[in-house]
Amino acid sequence: MLPASVVMLRVLRAGLAEVTATPTRWHSHMRDWPEDERDRWLARTIEKPPSIVQGYQRAEVKFPTWVVLLGQASDDRRALADSVGRTGLVQHLGGLQRTVVNVWLWSDSMDEINVHHALIYRLMKSRLQWLIKELGTEQVLFEGANDVLPDPEWMPGEVYVRTLSWAIVSMETAIYEDEGRGTDIHTWLDASVVQGYKGGVKP
Repeated sequence: MLPASVVMLRVLRAGLAEVTATPTRWHSHMRDWPEDERDRWLARTIEKPPSIVQGYQRAEVKFPTWVVLLGQASDDRRALADSVGRTGLVQHLGGLQRTVVNVWLWSDSMDEINVHHALIYRLMKSRLQWLIKELGTEQVLFEGANDVLPDPEWMPGEVYVRTLSWAIVSMETAIYEDEGRGTDIHTWLDASVVQGYKGGVKP
């Protein structure tokens, strides 16, 4: 299975190509903007499309840029409950693996970065079912975003940055026989989150 960051990269590239080639799709995604603004930003995005890359911002990449970044992962597994099975004690275990998946936006235009922020959100939302199937997961959750800020690394120039974050959450189970003890059932959650995801598994 491909990493979540690779799948999200493909979603953004394919989605951008689709909406810039199909004005009706662009207008649907950008429906919160006035029509004349939608037309203007469609023309600008076709003329100056964002670079969509994985991992980090590259010095040679020109603005605007979308960067898909897979962050730090953590594991948290614990016993949830015990019960009596056919051959003995059945122990139910649960765990949560957390991985940051962000989309970073850079632009030298504050207006442009806000337009792209809205576009990325709509592109991801319109492809949630495909993402769930492709990742073999239970849910894809929007975790939040930060407001547009000047990037201090580019000061005193005017470069702005903004991020959006998603959680990819899946549940897996495994059962095996442990002689003398019975059947252990291991259940865990596999999640890509930025912060604050709270989950549990009922035995």
